[in-house]
Amino acid sequence: MNFTGRHVLITGAAGNLGRAVAQAFAAQGAALVLADLKPEALQATFGTESAGQRFLGVNLLEREAVAVAVGGVLASIGRIDVL
Repeated sequence: MNFTGRHVLITGAAGNLGRAVAQAFAAQGAALVLADLKPEALQATFGTESAGQRFLGVNLLEREAVAVAVGGVLASIGRIDVL
């Protein structure tokens, strides 16, 4: 499947499963929004942010924090195609 031009938000991206999912979507051409509780872990795992790879530090147990974070992503890139 080709995900070129699609935006994929992956939660728990710095963990083992999240990293594997991110790599699979990236290999299919997706632009990634990588979310994790520890944003520094995202940088350690994936390097630096780029146009095709954005980092999102957010605690998914805090509804308001999630709303603000996702709202910022939507304002920036316009849509999330896959969560």
